Amino acid sequence: MLLDRNGHLKLADFGTCMKMDSVCGDTPFHSESLVGTYGKIMDHKNILTFPDDIEMSKDGKDLICAFLSSKEVRLGRTGVDEIKCHPFFKNDQWTFDTI
Repeated sequence: MLLDRNGHLKLADFGTCMKMDSVCGDTPFHSESLVGTYGKIMDHKNILTFPDDIEMSKDGKDLICAFLSSKEVRLGRTGVDEIKCHPFFKNDQWTFDTI
């Protein structure tokens, strides 16, 4: 899932994302078949892991997991402001109004 400049959620097909260098690792739901990829997406609670050798903030991990939740608790269910207020986006360099 990606956020555009307006904070709108865009879905990306992780199954077809190209592999980057070894620092990035594998795409999160890669499988040799489309059915396998969809199966991993549906079972993301058991499949998705964050590699120990890649530095990622706690807030970054929380943001990803908050998007990969059931619709009853998913981040953004009440609107884009809920996403904008997530701790991952807190900084002293920009706001959603200035980007």
